[in-house]
Amino acid sequence: MSAKATQTLDPMRRSFTFEDRLKSRKAISMVFDQGAHLFQYPIKVFYLCTQTAPANVQMAVSVPKKKFKKATDRNLIKRRMREAFRCTRPETAPASSLVTMWVYIGKEEESYDKIASASRKLWQKLITIQSHGTETQQEGHQGA
Repeated sequence: MSAKATQTLDPMRRSFTFEDRLKSRKAISMVFDQGAHLFQYPIKVFYLCTQTAPANVQMAVSVPKKKFKKATDRNLIKRRMREAFRCTRPETAPASSLVTMWVYIGKEEESYDKIASASRKLWQKLITIQSHGTETQQEGHQGA
């Protein structure tokens, strides 16, 4: 990578900061109750557009204990999902605030490449939804 290319990338934008984490139980329940969802195997994203002052995207991750009994397996998948979120997130600032809950729905552990690919496609859909300002339910059904 050339020196010029590394100067254009903002290293802070690629990090997963405290402000990017969704921790509020109230906000998480609002996402499931009032939000819409997108699907790209092996990830399902529940999202809700909000009107908070600094426009940002908050994210929480969930992996079902029913499908992955061992905590180490769940933690590995969660790490992969957070890394894919961090690396595939667009460089431009979001148009409005977005609260998202990323749920792993795969039946078996997928590679990072598959998760990153799904994350990239989901980001494209989220950007489209954000730019149009629609909060209608959008689904992208593509199986494994």
